[in-house]
Amino acid sequence: ACDTIGPAYRQLIGLNLVVFACQFIAQRAVADPSDYERPIRTWMLQPDAFRWFQPLTSAFLHAGVWHIAGNMIFLWVFGPSIEDRLGRWWFLLFYICGAYAAAGLHVAVEHAPALGASGAIAALTGSYLVLFPRTHVKVLFLLLGQRETEVLPGFEDVVQVFNSGPEFQKEIVLGNLLLVGERT
Repeated sequence: ACDTIGPAYRQLIGLNLVVFACQFIAQRAVADPSDYERPIRTWMLQPDAFRWFQPLTSAFLHAGVWHIAGNMIFLWVFGPSIEDRLGRWWFLLFYICGAYAAAGLHVAVEHAPALGASGAIAALTGSYLVLFPRTHVKVLFLLLGQRETEVLPGFEDVVQVFNSGPEFQKEIVLGNLLLVGERT
């Protein structure tokens, strides 16, 4: 039965997109722009008003189009290999545990609310580094040329994505940066 509904990573991408569309519609329906978070406040990770379900529900909420696009690109690139190695159910459990672990760390060190799949995606990215230490990842800069590197040194490029400003992140989503896994 599981084979008929496709790989879990695709289902996670689909679920993230459906939840984001619902979130987008609900937030646009708010009359007062200063109360933009109201429709999702209960479901966001709230360190000062923590509830057990928030680490999971907040992992399916995103701050905007570029936020969800970046997370889903990483899920699309790293998810298939990890799911193949772990299997469907262990992959899903690992993804959820990654969301909970990241939320726990956030609650421990921060008081601001949070949302997004970045914690679960970071867990997948880290597991990719552990499970496939010799895999080459091509990082393609369409405007700047091509550079191939080992996954761990290439991880610096990935970190730069998260430390960069919105303009660089837009370029990535628009296709100026493409991560492609290649086994060697």
